[in-house]
Amino acid sequence: MATARDVTEAKRMQAALRESEQRFRAVFDNTPVGIGEVALSGELVRVNRSFSQILGYTSDEMLTMRRLKDLLVSGNIEADLAAKQRLLSGEIDTYTAERGFRRKGGGVGAHRGLGAGEQGPGGVHLFGLS
Repeated sequence: MATARDVTEAKRMQAALRESEQRFRAVFDNTPVGIGEVALSGELVRVNRSFSQILGYTSDEMLTMRRLKDLLVSGNIEADLAAKQRLLSGEIDTYTAERGFRRKGGGVGAHRGLGAGEQGPGGVHLFGLS
């Protein structure tokens, strides 16, 4: 006995997902805006080339540091954590903040940042733009 199943719709959905991921990756990698993905633990998951260049690090150097707070000037950490908690509770969808980031070589650069959250398979991830 044989059974047949039409997989046309499943293949179409897989192709659409692949195309969507490719578009996201192209925007993430090629935008002149710095973008970083941060896990709930505060660890940098990935950063784009622009974010690294803004601060003077390579992407590998930034990911070796691992924690976003290692890049933030200490006075900004508490406000950032408070905004993150409001974001995670659903009280707000996004937030903006003036942030001081440590640049390679010891300088500090001020940037306007945008935080947004997304629920995914690995938990909630925060995206920051500078």
